[in-house]
Order: sequence, then structure tokens, then C-alpha cells
Amino acid sequence: MSIWSILKNCIGKELSKITMPVVFNEPLTMLQRACEGLQYSNYLVMADSSDNPIERMEYVCAFIIAALSGNSLRIVKPFNPLLYETFEIEHDLEDGTRVKGIAQQVSHHPPITAAYAESNSFSYSGVINPKIKFWGRSVDISHDGVCKIHLKRHNESYIFKAVPCSIHNIIVGKLWFEHNGSLDIKCSESNLQTNLTFKQAGWFSSDLHRFDGFISSGLDPKNSRKLRFVYGKWTSYIKSVEYSIYENYMKENQNKLFRIPDDPDQGSDGVVGDIKNMNITSSINNNSIGSNDLQSNHKGGLQASSSKSGDKKQFTKSESSQSLDIPNSKTIWRLETQFFSEYYYFSPFTMKLNELTPHLAKTLPRTDSRFRPDVRKLEEGDLDGAANEKHRLEERQREIRCKDKRFKEPSPDFLWFETQEVSSMKEKHYVYKGGYWENKCNTEKFPDLF
Repeated sequence: MSIWSILKNCIGKELSKITMPVVFNEPLTMLQRACEGLQYSNYLVMADSSDNPIERMEYVCAFIIAALSGNSLRIVKPFNPLLYETFEIEHDLEDGTRVKGIAQQVSHHPPITAAYAESNSFSYSGVINPKIKFWGRSVDISHDGVCKIHLKRHNESYIFKAVPCSIHNIIVGKLWFEHNGSLDIKCSESNLQTNLTFKQAGWFSSDLHRFDGFISSGLDPKNSRKLRFVYGKWTSYIKSVEYSIYENYMKENQNKLFRIPDDPDQGSDGVVGDIKNMNITSSINNNSIGSNDLQSNHKGGLQASSSKSGDKKQFTKSESSQSLDIPNSKTIWRLETQFFSEYYYFSPFTMKLNELTPHLAKTLPRTDSRFRPDVRKLEEGDLDGAANEKHRLEERQREIRCKDKRFKEPSPDFLWFETQEVSSMKEKHYVYKGGYWENKCNTEKFPDLF
């Protein structure tokens, strides 16, 4: 089925209200996607145990950016949760720390997902309020929701918003995904902020998946002082270096274009490879290809010309500059998990999110996403059954909305979150109000959704 046949009449419109065929879904809900990043909770534990405020900010960056790493190849969308639908997660880290979390759909129109997680070291609350628009050749997704990380030992809060993203080649060609835009993290208690820019690929792939920016002291841009330069690829690694080293390095290499290396272990001497033997990596399909292949390769947006002059190859300006890395940089995070193409490019952690064991079936409330029949049938490969169940649930929700006023406007009777104003942010933030784990066996607290 062509996605163009669905979206051609939606140019410039908000897509959150458009019903998409089940073939464009992955067997997870947005609630489960909201909890997926908790697999990197160890970085928040490390942040809370650190006595260095700059290092704490680096680990917070690692948690946020590492959680994006599974997005690059997943171009299908999760199922939209029903109002009051929940998802519960418990995750044990290698050091024995237990992280437990809850996500709930707190609004139907507009669709808003609220999530909360906690351990002995930190608490995390996030709101997913996506704005999705179609522009002909691409779909742009921005986020109005606010996220907050609280480190308990230091009593510090880190406020940020999710990074915007885009899906390209909607009409023709291979669909591909990128994060582009800014990530701003502020901590008023430590008086530190991070400002990162996620590069837009454009016609060339040299900037695809790359980001860089600074950790600065002072929340006022006019009086802030840069402390660390942070850079990397959100699909594979994050590095950090002192700002003075970065500044001196850029002065010494004024005639060289700084390009973030593909591999975190490359460039300890400041240079990654050389022009004569350099291979260009297609970040779209993660296959290393030589320059002779680039003119005919349209999937990754790469363009380069090659002509034999002795043994040397000629590259376009975008690719001819040597890939440079800054000496004395430290790697904060590097990708170690694996994504399986035959399973929607899920990681092993992601595959567990929809697992329903006999024990869980007895202890979870009936609103949990694991009980959704349409998601379960899609996971089993029954497309027709998934489509029928998806249609049944949508019709059932419309009927309930007409009969029960608690489904027209979200009722606090069924919500485990409440709105709260956040300083320095215009948006309202949903915070966990407590009581879910104490009442999850009380069926009166959880409506019959499925």
C-alpha cells in the first residue's frame, strides 16, 4: 500500500486525527515507546552518584540522546493509545537498581501521553504531545511536551523538550528518518545549560545523524560561559571535550572543515583516514560504500563524483574534507545494542515491552497496552485481524464518548497524572499524582477499554 495514497489530501494538515491503515504501524503503542528510553536509566544513576555538576549534565545528555538511537530505521508509527490506556514497566539495571514506570494517555484530542519513572536515584516525567504535519515529500514531527529529570541526591531538576524529527521520501524513494533541530537542557540548581543542534542532512549525508553544541554555565545567554563541547552521532556515540581544547583545536585547523567522525574510536590523532583511501558511510542503510557507488545510490542522499587521476579519487567539497576528531575527547556513550530488521528494527529491550507472561496477566490492570488485541494480532502477523480489532476499538471508544461524559473530558477518576505549571516553560506539565501501584488491582479505578 502506498502511503502517498493516504496522505496526498493531507498536505499542510495536522495528521494526529487521520486514521492510518494498520500496515503503517509497529506492534507497540505510544505508551510503550514513551518508556523505551528507560533502558538507558543507568546514565541517570551515574549522574546522581557524581559529585561533578558538569559530569552530571553530560550523563543527562547521554540518557536523552541514547534514547533516540533506536529511531533511525523505524519509520512506521506506534498505535495511538485510547484515552486512559496505561502501560507499566519494571526494569532492573546491572547494578541491581530497580526502575519502575507508568505511562498513560491523558488526552484524546489533542493526543497527549504522560509518563513517569523512578528509582532510588532519580525520577523522570515526560509528556508527549506531538504535532505532525505533512509537506508533500516529508512528514515533520514537533513536540510541545516538557520533560523533567530529577536527581534525588543533589536535588537537581533538568528541564528539556524532545528533539523534532522528519521522515523523508514519502512520495518516491526509500523512506528515511532524521532528528533535526535543537535540544536545550536547563538546570537552575547547578546554573548549567546544554544547547545542542541536530544537523539536517540536506542533499548530502555528511551531517546526517550528527549533532554538536555546548555545556555552559549561566542560564542567561548574554552572561553564559562555555565549558564543554559535546558532539557525536545520535545513532552511535556521544563525546565531550573541554571548551578551551575545542577552541584551540579549531584555531589550529582553520583550513579544515570539522566533520564529526562516523566511529567514536576513530581520530585519536585528530584525523580519520585520508582522502585517498576514505570510504563514505551511508548513514541511511549503515553500509560502507566506496565513492564509485555514490552517483547511482539515491537512498542515502549521497552525491560524489569520482575520476581516476593516478590512484587519487576526486570528491565534492562536502566530502573531500578530512573527517576530524578532537584529541582528548572522552566518550560518554556508545551504542552497544543490536536492532533486528526482521522485527521492526526493535532492540532486545524493545521486544520485551509487549511480552505478556502469565504472572503479568494476573497483576496488570485491564487498561495496560499488553492487552490490546489489535497490537497483539499485528505482532503475530495477522494484518486483517489487527485491522478489524483496531476498527472495533475505535468505534467502541466513539460509542463510550457519547454515553459517558468522563470520556468527553478526561476525568480525574481514571487519571494517574495531574497538570502542573513548570517555571521557565509556557506549557503545562503532567506529573504523576501517585496511587497507581497501590490501586492497580482495583478494577473500579480502571475502565474497560478493550
